[in-house]
Amino acid sequence: MGLPNKNNSPLNSLDKKDLLSIVGILVLALFSRFLLISEPAAILNGDECIQGLMAKHLAEGKSLSLYFYGQAYGFSFLENIFIAASYKLNGFGENSLKMGVFTLWFTGIIFLYLFLRSQSPNKFRGLLVLLILVLALCPSWMSFSTQARAGYVSAFSLTSLSLWWWQSFKFTNLSLLIQALITVLIYESQPLWFLPLIPFQLYYLASLKNWKKGFFYSFMSLLFFAGFALYKTSLNNFWSPEIFRFSQETFSHNLNLLFEKIGQQFSGLYYLGVDREIPGLMKPFIWLYSLVFSASLVYSLIRIIRRKLGFKMDMVYIFSIGLVLLISLFLKSFNTRYLLALMGFSIFPIFQFLSHQNRILARLITWLLVAFVLIAIPIFPEKYYHPEERIHLNENLAIFDSLDNPKAFVMDPLMQWQFIFYSEEKIKCRYHSLNDRYLEYSSAVNSALSNAEPYLLFSRTYRFKKPFEADFQTVDGGYSFILNPERAYLKKNGFEIGD
Repeated sequence: MGLPNKNNSPLNSLDKKDLLSIVGILVLALFSRFLLISEPAAILNGDECIQGLMAKHLAEGKSLSLYFYGQAYGFSFLENIFIAASYKLNGFGENSLKMGVFTLWFTGIIFLYLFLRSQSPNKFRGLLVLLILVLALCPSWMSFSTQARAGYVSAFSLTSLSLWWWQSFKFTNLSLLIQALITVLIYESQPLWFLPLIPFQLYYLASLKNWKKGFFYSFMSLLFFAGFALYKTSLNNFWSPEIFRFSQETFSHNLNLLFEKIGQQFSGLYYLGVDREIPGLMKPFIWLYSLVFSASLVYSLIRIIRRKLGFKMDMVYIFSIGLVLLISLFLKSFNTRYLLALMGFSIFPIFQFLSHQNRILARLITWLLVAFVLIAIPIFPEKYYHPEERIHLNENLAIFDSLDNPKAFVMDPLMQWQFIFYSEEKIKCRYHSLNDRYLEYSSAVNSALSNAEPYLLFSRTYRFKKPFEADFQTVDGGYSFILNPERAYLKKNGFEIGD
């Protein structure tokens, strides 16, 4: 990887083979996601439902929010635009939501291909196409490329755009202004993607060799940061968890889990904060990818020590990956999804490593990766979803059919959003807090209590406080509900009740 060639059009190096390659990758990626979203057990988690509702409100012109409802972080507007457009084309629903997110994600794949292709001679095109195919089909991205999770897909696509932008455009003030905005949007989308981008940014800033342009870019970035910070002071900051804990105890605990979590990340088999069991047929991909990735980092270190031509970019790779790993050691809750950036940035050292190896060996390794990832594709959907979760959701939704204007107090911070999304907002729900992420829903439930309208208290059975009220009813799957419980019992179960 070298400094950008600004003398030509950003797209002039592409030819018919490149376009056919991108289309081929798209077709295979779509097929693999079709297998996933057509799985009978497929279900949106609560976070996806929140963003799906945000996009619905955007499509209806009802509200416009830059950030995830109830948060002052998680820039989600870009994802919402794509989802809302998908709703307009295909109607409201989980498949439309997922295809909207996938469209944004594959846009990032295209920019990533353009970025790497702009630095690659034609003799490495085949290798690049295969590696991009591995990335597009790998288990890490299998589900997350269709998940509306407030910033992860936006961060990936914007990062790809940022790198391509640095590589392709002259450093005019307008170009640097746009780059500054992209950089800040990456941070606002997902700071864990912003950190590994910093070494790349510094590399390109150093290439400016013009302190005035460097100052302009830095100043505009700080100005955008300040603008977003000011805007966020006006937001409903309902959910503001502690993400990092900088302590020796956290460091030691996460260090012991690090290699296990990396393997889990490469499997893609985790749902919210729960890691799924990895089947044996998916392990060859994880082992080989981990081996090639490790070898690429060792290769970069050797190039740095020997000060080979282009070793500064090797330093970028090492620091970039190092920042991902370092910050993960201070995560309060070491959820596997926080290592997603590792898969995103790993392609850079791997591409360089393989492009410097014997051509036959490089192709053999890459084709093995393709073969192993193709084996994993049909296995992934049935291991990712649990069939009983979708069955229970459908059964639970049927409980509300007897109510004309269903409202519920739900003792699960994510299940309430599934009820609202899958009922297309016919069911209104709230959690323990008097006011939730989206005030319209919590106000509707509160008004039912005040106006003596019918309402339910719903939860998993084990969460109800004893003694149960007389009309306590159970549902298959370990769920229960009570029709019109007393205020005192709602308070006993942790709900804030207004006057």
